[in-house]
Amino acid sequence: MERRFFIAHSKSVSDEEMVEILANAAIVLNKASKGKPYVMTTGRDFFERKFKEVGSWDAWTNLVVTGVDYLTREPHFHGFLVPVTGADGIGGATARIVELAINARRPIFAFDMKGRSARIVNVKRVNARDFQTGWRLVVGSDFT
Repeated sequence: MERRFFIAHSKSVSDEEMVEILANAAIVLNKASKGKPYVMTTGRDFFERKFKEVGSWDAWTNLVVTGVDYLTREPHFHGFLVPVTGADGIGGATARIVELAINARRPIFAFDMKGRSARIVNVKRVNARDFQTGWRLVVGSDFT
């Protein structure tokens, strides 16, 4: 059975940035999967497929983290990856996905554009007026 991973990127990433994000996510997952099959789904793709169906950001973020397939009863996603691209922070929807995943004890990792990753242990709001970049990730150790 293939494992499914959600890439929780900024809504504003360009197509070129997405290529780099996916390449580095694949490096991280190739190391972690030890040859087992996996599938990556971008936030952009899942948003296009499901947002209208659920109708709100809150419902969508809940679906990302806690949703299960009706037929298989398997979670939509087995793990979550958040790219750290050099931008100053993360947005509200990504922060909510991080919070939900941590609270549900689901695997969630940050990864950089060098193919290194670290477990995310918390997310902190640093600017209450900035919904696009007002949160920061707290990782458990250095990127490896």
